[in-house]
Amino acid sequence: MAVKNFDVMNLGKAGLLNPEQVGYKDSIEIIKDESLRVQKSFVKIGWYLKHIRDNELFKEDGYANIWECAADQLGYSQSTASRFINICEKFSKNHNSPELDIKYAGFDKSQMIEMLPMEPEQLEKVVPEMTVKQIRDIKTNDKLSKTEENDADIPGQTSIEKDFPEYMPEEKEEDLKEEKTEVYATSPKEDEIYCASKDAETNILSDTEKIIDGEYQEIEESAEEVPVTKEQLSPYGLPKTVYPEGSLLTTVGCGHKYDCFSCAQDCAIRQKDRYCNEAPMGNPFPCTTMQVLDNIRSELEEQCQFINLDIAEHTAGSGEPSPCCKNCDNISCGFRCQRSIPKVVVPVQKTEELIQPELPALKNNDQRKEWLNNYKEWGLWYKDENIDVNYYKYDFEDGSRLVVAEYLQRQDYYKKNKTEDEHFYHLLQIGKEGYKFKYNEKYRNGTDSETYLVDFLKNLQKKEPAG
Repeated sequence: MAVKNFDVMNLGKAGLLNPEQVGYKDSIEIIKDESLRVQKSFVKIGWYLKHIRDNELFKEDGYANIWECAADQLGYSQSTASRFINICEKFSKNHNSPELDIKYAGFDKSQMIEMLPMEPEQLEKVVPEMTVKQIRDIKTNDKLSKTEENDADIPGQTSIEKDFPEYMPEEKEEDLKEEKTEVYATSPKEDEIYCASKDAETNILSDTEKIIDGEYQEIEESAEEVPVTKEQLSPYGLPKTVYPEGSLLTTVGCGHKYDCFSCAQDCAIRQKDRYCNEAPMGNPFPCTTMQVLDNIRSELEEQCQFINLDIAEHTAGSGEPSPCCKNCDNISCGFRCQRSIPKVVVPVQKTEELIQPELPALKNNDQRKEWLNNYKEWGLWYKDENIDVNYYKYDFEDGSRLVVAEYLQRQDYYKKNKTEDEHFYHLLQIGKEGYKFKYNEKYRNGTDSETYLVDFLKNLQKKEPAG
């Protein structure tokens, strides 16, 4: 029975999205989501990558090719992205579909990578129950068989090696080394797709598959060793910390030894901001000085403890450097964080004691709103010259106090080149209703609405005789 041609317009029936409609951005997001599923998603990932490559959608973000796009957007190396595409083209329906061909159902990604260079007759020998090693043995045995066939002696043929060994040149140690190397070398094609893994019968994640911070990545392995660059290692000379699939540990760092949240090194593979030394773990916030290291380095050079970690304090036990602006004597430094600047208490200038006007009988809500808006008639309580704010207050007979903070000629975020006065109400209410209790409110950095204050004034004068 012939396989029905794949219809891209029927993708919705399979719970997929038509890439011709969703475009580049949505294709990237779909790839990210599918990467987290790991199982059975590699064909679909390859199909979307192929779609972006074939339609040159990567140019929308200014990338030169699909490999730059995949590296920047998804963290895939060129060989990883190439493997996804190759798997799609070899194992999907009609070799161009997000769906796995039914005859390859049951094979996992490690097995498929091993099967990529196989010829059709070799694929017929592979079954899902085989381990990666057994699949690799099929390729090895076939290669050896072909070699033996090519090297087989013809009956009656003279062999110099066997019949005249005394005329054979002596083998040097260097030649033996080269010969051993050639025995284990793989073909260029196998070098491109080769990916060693552990026995698939063990439920251990393949050597070439790791979950790094929730994102699916691979460790590239090939016959030709790829050198690890300095940019791929932390200042401690260690790669990113990698956890096996399903691990409960997710703390990012390097070499399973150092954690990003406590590390003060200027690191090229940093995955998380360093926390402020005073940040609670329940609500962490970053060390702001770490964000301006380039500026510090250009102006202060080795004088700053964030650049010269040798002069910084070190954590007891681990010995890790722990620089902090609070431990620096250079008070005039323009890069120190705000938390390290000593708080200077400036006495507030108070005006003379005011005699506040009597609270009039407010008969309706309009009168109550008008009284609130005429807060300046109460008299200026005091002015804070440091932040240019005027304060007005009114003390009620029940002991409550209403404070109005007036901000003069402030520019609003949404109003360009326009300034205006602003004022906010703060009611310090006596006997305020809480959850199953009453309490006397003290000043907090919170405001009260005009509606709430109107109700407060109404209830306050409820029992007073009408004027």
